[in-house]
Amino acid sequence: MPLAIARIIKLKQGNISASAQHSRRQRETPNADPAKSNVCLIDADADVGLEDLVRGRIGDQPIRKNAVLCVEMLLSASPEYFRPDNPAAAGDWETEKLEQFQYAVQQWLTESYGDRIVRADLHLDEATPHVHAYLVPLDDRGKLNCFGLFGDRAKLSRWQDSYAGAMAGLGLARGIRGSRATYTQVKEYYAAVMQAPDLGLDGLTVQHQLADRARVLRKCDDLERTARSLEGENQRLQQQVQQLQAQVQRSSLPERQPASLAAVASRLGLGDQFDEVTARAAIGEYTQALFAAAPVQAFVPPQADERQWSRVKRYLTQRLGLPSGLVDQLHRQELVYAGRDGKGVFLMRDLDDRTVQGALLYDRETGGWRIVAGSQAESYFYLGNGEEVVLVDNPVEAMSKWVLDQPERGQRLYVSVSELEELPQVGRLASGVRVLPQGESWNQDLQDELRVRLGQGRQVQMGKGRSGLELD
Repeated sequence: MPLAIARIIKLKQGNISASAQHSRRQRETPNADPAKSNVCLIDADADVGLEDLVRGRIGDQPIRKNAVLCVEMLLSASPEYFRPDNPAAAGDWETEKLEQFQYAVQQWLTESYGDRIVRADLHLDEATPHVHAYLVPLDDRGKLNCFGLFGDRAKLSRWQDSYAGAMAGLGLARGIRGSRATYTQVKEYYAAVMQAPDLGLDGLTVQHQLADRARVLRKCDDLERTARSLEGENQRLQQQVQQLQAQVQRSSLPERQPASLAAVASRLGLGDQFDEVTARAAIGEYTQALFAAAPVQAFVPPQADERQWSRVKRYLTQRLGLPSGLVDQLHRQELVYAGRDGKGVFLMRDLDDRTVQGALLYDRETGGWRIVAGSQAESYFYLGNGEEVVLVDNPVEAMSKWVLDQPERGQRLYVSVSELEELPQVGRLASGVRVLPQGESWNQDLQDELRVRLGQGRQVQMGKGRSGLELD
């Protein structure tokens, strides 16, 4: 199965111009075919140099001397995607495959990063089509923060997941998680040969070495496919283990046969000694003791499927009108994600220690909510960090109310609580207030306000307020 290929290069002051010269072919590129033209996908201003575009997007905020100003993304797919009948035919591609790849990459860049992508070029003059995209690494506050986006292996892995998820519709698979594989670019090899003519390498020798390199790469590709297959088998085995554990827990529950009131009274030694009210109270206490002794099913969070996330995110932002900044922040905190069945997963936490103890599933087709088996009582989906508690019916309502309440939301905690749920009489929720929307729901109020703003021609920036994205 062909792979989705993505890597990044962090560019500091002094590196940006050199990268731009290569991307726009303003310097000699030995392995590029001058007879083929490249395609500009995104360019904030064609008359402005890349470094000036980056500086303009950063603005006048203070910049550390050694800061990463720009991130170059190289986005591609393995050759067998572009030319499935002859992967070794460097420089060839199927037109339909290329068009689908170009559209998917451009859509992913726009949806994921918006105007933070200041330039993107599709290169067609090398062996395999690929995109060079330049991202100004601004965080949700608009601050230059490359570490916040790509600062560790977990964040880079999530970035790889996001790109692979966007490419999954093309039949591309993600590479192996945690792989530390590296490679040497062909252009670097050519440069080494050019700079060392005393090596005595003739054209035939170079061709043989490149052929050896190709064989090694094919061998590595075979090994990677084998490892990817083993990874998939490992995931399936883990799922089977979880299912068997759940079956064992269910089978360990004691069988309970329906019993008459007389039989229970006899078992308790009550007989005819007490009246019916006293007997029923005693039976109630005994029943509660039985339930308390029964094993409690452990909560296991639904497994995430990053390939499904783009669909869930589009529904939340485009259909329900929730700001992408808010949705992305909750996703990065792993509080909202997509499950394997394509449903949205909203994790519920304890109000005091914030540990995850349950989850709600949201069905986009029906708009219905379902609690995940094993979810613990007194765990809730919530956002905000204020003292005033606002109670709403579900996570979408909590997010919608949070957006509508700027700037007051900085002093509020928004908690999703079902209308049928019994609230604790102590703790923070004891003083909570359930507020009612003007229309059918808070989300409907949010969408109505968005339509009004758009009708007035105003720029909608409802994802941020004076309190910022303070969700914890």
